[in-house]
Parts: sequence; C-alpha cells; structure tokens
Amino acid sequence: MSFYVHVFTAFQAELPLIPQLTTEAYCDTEPDLSIFYKYFHRVRKLDVSGSLQGSPMRRSGRYPDVTDDLSALLYYAVPSPLLPNLRHLTWAPGASLNLLRHLLSPHLLSLKIPSNRWVPVSSLFVLAKIPGLCPKIKSLTLQLHWSEPGAVMNPRETAQYCIPRVICCWRNLEELDYNPPTTESVRRLSVLSSLRILRLQVINQSVFNLPPDSLSFPSLHTLQLQVDTLETAIAMMKAIKGLPKSLKIVVSNFRRGNCSRENAAALLLLPFWEMIL
Repeated sequence: MSFYVHVFTAFQAELPLIPQLTTEAYCDTEPDLSIFYKYFHRVRKLDVSGSLQGSPMRRSGRYPDVTDDLSALLYYAVPSPLLPNLRHLTWAPGASLNLLRHLLSPHLLSLKIPSNRWVPVSSLFVLAKIPGLCPKIKSLTLQLHWSEPGAVMNPRETAQYCIPRVICCWRNLEELDYNPPTTESVRRLSVLSSLRILRLQVINQSVFNLPPDSLSFPSLHTLQLQVDTLETAIAMMKAIKGLPKSLKIVVSNFRRGNCSRENAAALLLLPFWEMIL
C-alpha cells in the first residue's frame, strides 16, 4: 500500500493542512487526523524521493511536498515513529535529516538517502542517532555531498571518521550504496562481512594509496563502481581481495586514448566484468 497515495492524498483531499490553515484555525481547532490513524499502522513502504508517474497531483509546476505534511504531523504532536511498521523508506533528496529521524522505526529494513548536503554539525548529530532508531537495516543508500567551503572543520575530515562508523553499526548489512570521501572511509567498510551487493561512487582521492588486497568482503556477490577514471577503478579492484562474481564499472570521465596498455591488461584479467564508458 502506498502511503503517499492512501494517506497524504487523503489528507490533501479531505482537509487542508499547515499551508492553508488560518490563524483562527491554529488557535481554535485542530485537524481531524482520523484518516492518518486509519492507515498509519498499515504502511510498509514510503518513497518521497520524487513524483508518481502518471499522477495528476502536480500543482504550481511542482509535486506536493510530502515533507510539509510530515512536519504538520509533528506540529500536532503525533508520536514518533510516525509509521511504526514501516519496512522500506526512500527519503527526499535534500530534505532535512532532522525530519527523517521521526520516520525511523525498529522494523525498518531498507533506508535510502539518495542525495543530501553534508552540514558538519547537524548531519553528524542526526546520522549518529540513526542506527539506534533502526538497528535491523539490511539495505542502505547514503549519498552525501560536500558543499561547505567556509566550514570551520573540513567536512571530508569529519566524514572520514563519522560516516563509516555509522554505517558499520549495521554489521549485518547486505547491500550498500555509498560515496566514500576518503581512503580511510573505504578501508573501514571491510568490517561489513555480510555485504552481498556493494555500490560505490569513488574518485581517485578516495582510493589514493589504498594497499592491494586491503579490503575483504567474503560474502560479496556484486560490485558496482562509478569512478572518475580507469586508474581509480583499477586501484579499487586491486584493493579488494577476491573479486565478486558480478562486476560493473561506470567511468564518468573517460577520454579516448587515456587507457594505457597496462590498464587494458589489468581489465582483461578480470573474470567477470562490464564496463560502461
């Protein structure tokens, strides 16, 4: 059952929420949340990352912001977690991580944060709380972007210690999609012995001086790399002890002629691989 369709659509159809409430409504009345309480315990999957295909819900050139409705529920003191039986959650790109934590439940099995800006203080605080709120996570997507040029503390240096520590709290993690910012961030992932699927977005800086055979993933079946150069891909593959059965490489900055004979030989030695240039 889609939470977006059955709950938030019902909210917007049956009664206006925060954006359309008058001052008198704030003071004298509260909205009827019976629709929410009818469905909230049934919701197993929530995706607020984008639009619904074929949905007529576009207004003012954009889709309704579901996070506004979540904020409204918090305003009216609905207890957290808002969806206690939620199993799979895909968060909205760029939306507040502070709001996200009110949806995390002990039953959650997959969490996708596809795009979020790293803010050293707030991101650090919220990420540190996440594993305790949803300890059973099996599948994790965590894509953070670094855009704090004037920060007092270097965001990458902070992330080097914080983010891998958070990820490695889920020792039974089976699937990971991540963009490690530093070599140490990559190295720390080795403790995830249950990983079966690993997707990494890596640049040369994040695999620089990574020793050969320094990474061991005994359960790994599928490795997907999105890299800036072939050299980055080869450095990453050399670091992994025992390549998995399925390997896919996407090179985002490939130029004809920049593949040396040595690089070509290294790629041809791989037993199973797919490369997209």
